Amino acid sequence: MKKFLIIYGIASVALLSIVILLSLQLHIQSRTIAVFGEIANRAHETENFDQFIAYQSLGYRLEASVDLVDADIFVYQAIGEQDETRMNQLVVIVNDKGTFQHATNINDTYDSSNIRIVDELTEMTIDSLSTNSLYDGEALTYGMHVYGFFYGAFVMTEDRQISISIDDYQGNLFHTLSLDYHLADQVALTDVTAGLTDIEISELVDRDTNIKPAVTKDITYFLIADIVIGGCVVFFIKRKNH
Repeated sequence: MKKFLIIYGIASVALLSIVILLSLQLHIQSRTIAVFGEIANRAHETENFDQFIAYQSLGYRLEASVDLVDADIFVYQAIGEQDETRMNQLVVIVNDKGTFQHATNINDTYDSSNIRIVDELTEMTIDSLSTNSLYDGEALTYGMHVYGFFYGAFVMTEDRQISISIDDYQGNLFHTLSLDYHLADQVALTDVTAGLTDIEISELVDRDTNIKPAVTKDITYFLIADIVIGGCVVFFIKRKNH
């Protein structure tokens, strides 16, 4: 019996460590997604996407905004980072005013919307959401159904005179705007507004309020189950021995 209790205790501690780790990962991921949703919904309602961009970038600046009947268009310069490599990105946001037709299913094959970036001097397409593998198979306007807007991010590598063309759900040209695009300082970030810091993001996530109680609850459930199971096993072993 003593040997069993030692083995069971060691196994319980090991399983508890795994439960804590998985619980933390699950609830942090869940809260991070929730914060993104909260920021996105607030951006849509206030028609101000500064915090939405700041949450996902090292720095940003608003390049253009257009107020139309069916939707507002916002164009941001953003400094992103992937695998410790910084990049200039052009973010185009189409914010629905309630009348922009959009997909209600992410797999909607009838959604022909698109955002294209074209070099006005060469008339060559620099990038297009419809041919971007990151959005392959997804209905682009589905974001409007979830958050009230859809957007695309494009990596830019040089200064250009560009036009930004947006196609609606039917594939018809919704709006085109021209932009004299200049790369932002992605090293010193001197010509952009700083994105949210880790401390600011941590405050939004608020682990003490939103994560610790959930993890504590998971640990409590595990300990209760562990004690009950252990007690049942001990009971049956004693009964068998007698």
